[in-house]
Amino acid sequence: MIKRLRVREGNTGILYLTDAAGEEERYIPDYDLDKARELLLEFQELKDAEGRCLKDNYRVEGHNWYPAMVSYLYWHLFYLYIKYKKLADRYLDGEIDFEFVNHADFCALIDLLRKEKTADPWRLKLFRMLVRLNNGLVLRWHKVELMFFRFSLNDFRSTEIME
Repeated sequence: MIKRLRVREGNTGILYLTDAAGEEERYIPDYDLDKARELLLEFQELKDAEGRCLKDNYRVEGHNWYPAMVSYLYWHLFYLYIKYKKLADRYLDGEIDFEFVNHADFCALIDLLRKEKTADPWRLKLFRMLVRLNNGLVLRWHKVELMFFRFSLNDFRSTEIME
């Protein structure tokens, strides 16, 4: 039988897990940045169906877009997995499931593993509306062929890649 835990994540990433009997346990995350880096390095050497390294699939018209993805992959995928690896592995093995009191990093990781969309659709709709508004205002003043979502016109990644 799958054990169901109620999860509250504190500001520091510490999890407070409560079982059906009301017993609370504290989970201290693993903040090992080197382990996350190892996963990233392993990932980028994986091969696609044609035998190319995944990191080489981000080259478009002479521009290498992979460096712009590294930060996202590292902090939002590999670091989160390492941070909560013990619980994530138990979840993947079907031992435990979670009910979330608040939606923070651990919830985002489990949603990713569940392949679920955000649990807060009105915030996502608001965010998308603000992106469209921002892009519309930028386009009104600057004619561009390709637009990147950033609240600044001189995002360091885009500037660096296009040089």
